[in-house]
Amino acid sequence: MGRATDGGRRSHIAPGAGDAGPPREAPELPLRNPPRMLSHLGRHLGWHTRTVNVTDQLEQRLGCLDRSEWLRVRSLPLEKVEVAVPFVLFGPTGVFILQASRGYWLDTDIDLMARAASALGRAIRDYPDPVRPCVVILDGTSQERQHFTGTGKGPCWIVSDGRLLPWLLRFRDYGFSQGDIARLHGLANPARIRETERLAIPRGAGHSPGTAPEDHYFPG
Repeated sequence: MGRATDGGRRSHIAPGAGDAGPPREAPELPLRNPPRMLSHLGRHLGWHTRTVNVTDQLEQRLGCLDRSEWLRVRSLPLEKVEVAVPFVLFGPTGVFILQASRGYWLDTDIDLMARAASALGRAIRDYPDPVRPCVVILDGTSQERQHFTGTGKGPCWIVSDGRLLPWLLRFRDYGFSQGDIARLHGLANPARIRETERLAIPRGAGHSPGTAPEDHYFPG
């Protein structure tokens, strides 16, 4: 059988395909909102997505910790701390709070993590050792080190993810035993929680229910 010519190989291509110039850009759609506002919102959403992604990646790296020895809690709210802590670890060598980064961090991160560690320490006041805050640099290469802000707030550790496990195991804090961890796993199981629907009841005898919030009250 003879070898097909180039023309034969191209016979299935629509006429003119490949002969046109660069593809035309799609026309820009009209905006309803100010470009400056959209730009600010877009950057904010981009950083939010970045934070979700690096937090997910750190969670994968923490999967190597033995569940019988460690309790990992994600997105824990703490009193007087404006954002939830990405991760809290309770384990045999201590209590740690972690957030992830690809390398970028600010003094505000140091301050926030230090305040979160203090808040968690107050919540578990019977625990004798400090809660240790840490920013984990994914795929980082630098040595672990402690940082303070320019105004002296801190400290917070900066640790590359490749050194995270040795860093966690270096401490000799009071920690949590396997019995403690088993008890916490059981108590923190959301299946233990029983919720009943709380209904809004019209206020006042013979009062016609309205649509405004003040037309209803919630029984205690």
